[in-house]
Amino acid sequence: MSSPAVLIATARVRAGKDPEFATWKARYDAVIGKFPGYLSSDMMPPANGSNEWKILINFRSADDLGAWQQSTERAEIIAAGARLCEDSKFGEVAQGDVP
Repeated sequence: MSSPAVLIATARVRAGKDPEFATWKARYDAVIGKFPGYLSSDMMPPANGSNEWKILINFRSADDLGAWQQSTERAEIIAAGARLCEDSKFGEVAQGDVP
C-alpha cells in the first residue's frame, strides 16, 4: 500500500493581486479535483504582513503526485497563476517518495 503524499506550494503574490489569486485558486481546484489520486487542498493566506500564500495539496500516493507534477494540466494552470506572482513563479516542496 502506498503512503499519502503532500505538495507544499508557496506563492508571493504581487501587491493588489490577492483577489485575482483567490479566483485563480478556485480554477486550480477545479482542474486538480479531476486528477487521479487527488484528495484535498488547503490554502493559507499571508500572515504578519507577508505576501506569501501557502497551498497544501494531498494525494493518495507519491505516484499520483508525481503524475500531477508532470501533467499538461498542471503546467497550464500554473502558467496562468504565475503572472500573479512575484518573479512569475511558485515554490514547491513534495513530501513523500515522489518519483
